[in-house]
Amino acid sequence: MGRKKRRFFPADLQHCYQRTIYGSLIFYSKIDFLVFLTVFSIRAKVRNMKVLAVCPMPDHLHSVTWPKTIKDFRSFTMSYTSTFVRLFNADVGRKGPLFRDRFGSANKYGDKKKRDCLAYNYNNAPEKKLVARCEDYRWNLLAYAVGSHPYSEEIKLEEASSQLLRAILQVKKAYRSDRYLGYGILRKMFKGLSSKEEEQLVDFILSTYTPIDYETLVGFYGSYGNMLKAFNSNTGDEYDIKEDYSVEPDTAYLEMVAVLKAKGFKYVKTVIVLSEEKKLELLRELKMKTSGSERQIRKFLHLPPLK
Repeated sequence: MGRKKRRFFPADLQHCYQRTIYGSLIFYSKIDFLVFLTVFSIRAKVRNMKVLAVCPMPDHLHSVTWPKTIKDFRSFTMSYTSTFVRLFNADVGRKGPLFRDRFGSANKYGDKKKRDCLAYNYNNAPEKKLVARCEDYRWNLLAYAVGSHPYSEEIKLEEASSQLLRAILQVKKAYRSDRYLGYGILRKMFKGLSSKEEEQLVDFILSTYTPIDYETLVGFYGSYGNMLKAFNSNTGDEYDIKEDYSVEPDTAYLEMVAVLKAKGFKYVKTVIVLSEEKKLELLRELKMKTSGSERQIRKFLHLPPLK
């Protein structure tokens, strides 16, 4: 049986859902999130792609766009995906694909279906117990609609360290030049910063690079306040994409990261290139020290699921 042809109408929103092989984890640290979001942003910017939502979750990706043609939608999705996978693999010496071959997509027509789709996307993190409210999840970029530093203190240039000032200039220059931020440059930017300045820099990067068309997004609800009220009182629906759903909270992955940092892992993501023997040792330890199920721990370690 052939694949179902994707429907497309210019007035429709496109909800894109991308799953990893075996449901393996993608995001282990803020650097992973920042690399992905800056890649996604620059690819949207240079292609003039209207973005209404992007929600990177630990083991999958969601986005809502308003493309002009199906060709634009496909090329945009393939471009940011291939770029991020190349960077992700190079960072730890991994090889091969990360995502399943075919991404899921569904077109949304009519204001009600569009609002339901947007609510569904922005409720991913609350549904997986990562945050209490949609706007509390930094990586969906929702809070940047109304401020450039929603999760940190405002940067006062006269009080900032020379390292932070250099990082700010680098971010501005890279964005103006249509360049995403890779792993190497981001680690250099954060090196030597205090915890306070690290949070300020994350906010500065995300507020600079955010690809979301907030005016169009808020326009579906009349105001930012009405939008938040709608999102936090209605989780939305998605019947058109078959998603791998589990009731297990994603907070278990944060516990796993903490355990491995305590063991001395500087970059936790390097667990994915360990030998199978060492991964199985860690699996046993993580089962004892975290609330994660064996299924979640296998996803975290990039181990195939049990048959």
